[in-house]
Amino acid sequence: MHQSLIPIENLMTPFNSASNFLCPAVEFCSIMFPRCADTKLADVVSELLCALLARLTELEKHEEELKSYQSTVDNKLAQLLCRIERNLAKHVGPEEFVQCNANLLKDPNREDFTPKAPGAGPGPTGGTTLDGKKTCNLESYLEWSARLRLLVANEILKCQNIQDRNEAVELWSGAAQYCLLVGNYNSATTILESLDIPPIARLQITVNI
Repeated sequence: MHQSLIPIENLMTPFNSASNFLCPAVEFCSIMFPRCADTKLADVVSELLCALLARLTELEKHEEELKSYQSTVDNKLAQLLCRIERNLAKHVGPEEFVQCNANLLKDPNREDFTPKAPGAGPGPTGGTTLDGKKTCNLESYLEWSARLRLLVANEILKCQNIQDRNEAVELWSGAAQYCLLVGNYNSATTILESLDIPPIARLQITVNI
């Protein structure tokens, strides 16, 4: 089995960003709680602090589990992708799809996947702008898919010789097959889309895809 050299940090970016946001928020609530002890805000701040601490603990546990994947052969890589998908998807609510720009979901190429600031106006496709306050979880999920698409393409295209390219394609193909077997269709589709982009499709003359 091919051993991947993909840095684990490339797959942890969304969760590192969340941790970087939560830590200052927890610190702020911890400072404010004593000041609000004798006010009506005490219960609100207490509940908010508990929720933030629970979320931060969940993220820290998740990052430790990601780091434990040292041998990322295709099935291990697929398990890693499944875990990331599950942790992102479980926070997406149905109301976010109602608020979301329909064009963003229908276009598989999604060049405008980057979130736009509220009030920034229509996007290049003429659709409505996403409201970051209402669709932040869905935006994170779409950004993860776009990031995975770029990661797969980069991992294959950066290989200098035919054997390494062949092994990289086999690794990601195996990961996509495993994702399909366990029902992780988003990761599987994203990987297959990456294998079908023109720069990689042209490698068929040098790589047995």
